[in-house]
Amino acid sequence: MKILVTGAEGFVGGYIRNELLSHGHEVICGSFDERDGYIQLDILDQKQIEELLNKYRPDAIINMAGQADVGLSWRIPQKTIQLNTIGPVNILEAVRKIDPA
Repeated sequence: MKILVTGAEGFVGGYIRNELLSHGHEVICGSFDERDGYIQLDILDQKQIEELLNKYRPDAIINMAGQADVGLSWRIPQKTIQLNTIGPVNILEAVRKIDPA
C-alpha cells in the first residue's frame, strides 16, 4: 500500500513512518522542509497538496503535520490555528477534488 505521511519528520510521524516501512508499505514522507527521503509539503498550500496527490496517488493519508509545541503555539497562535485546522481541511479538500468518489 502507498501511504502519504504528512509531518513524517515529527516525533509521532517518524514512528509511524518506520512502522509502515517495517510492514512493507511504500511511504511518501511529506515534510515542511525538503531533505533526503522527504518531499517538501506545506499543508497550507492547497495547490501543492493537489499536485503531490496527483503525482503520487497514495492509497491512504496519515496527517501528522501541525503545530504541537505548546510554548510555540502561545507565541504564534494564528499560525498554530492555521496549521492545525486549515491544513487538515486543505488535505481533505484536495482529496475530494482529485477523487470525489
